[in-house]
Amino acid sequence: MRAEWVLFIVLGWGCDLRPDQIEIRIVENYSAQDRLSLAGGDDDPSQTASYHLQWQPKTQHVLILENGIAVAHAGLVKQTVAVGEHFVTVAGVGGVLTRPDCRGRGFGQMAMQKAEEFAQQCLMTSFGMLFCRAEMCAWYEQLGWSRISEPVWIDQTEGIIQAPLAVMTKAFGEERWPSGEVRLGCFPW
Repeated sequence: MRAEWVLFIVLGWGCDLRPDQIEIRIVENYSAQDRLSLAGGDDDPSQTASYHLQWQPKTQHVLILENGIAVAHAGLVKQTVAVGEHFVTVAGVGGVLTRPDCRGRGFGQMAMQKAEEFAQQCLMTSFGMLFCRAEMCAWYEQLGWSRISEPVWIDQTEGIIQAPLAVMTKAFGEERWPSGEVRLGCFPW
């Protein structure tokens, strides 16, 4: 069964946007062609190909559309990870992307906000977790995310390795992220 949620923005997001121009869709399918189109033809928009990592597919996708054209994306997957002696269910966020010609207009922030809302309300998670290049940490910090200082271990075909990217979390409520090393037990997202 294919599920799709559509939310029309009633209030304008930015000063140059009219409410009837923006649509938010949460879908289960997001093809490589969709990603390539959104990335403006760039086959490595996250600039992570040089790490040669294997990635877990996302199961839900937040798409922001302006006048019917996708301008931003954030993918989600629900996963339970080990943090020290605790098991924590997180909404893994990945594939965050805004069309190059639409950057700086708040679409990426909007995709992240809607992904966080979906994670809380539909995935029933208290935390988000994402992987990014160090250069992107400041942008995510502005959205309330914090970098994990403890080692994060991820599965890859050749075995378990320490994550070569920055790992960030965000609490969606009052609960605090536990301390300790993180073991994903799966491919990163």
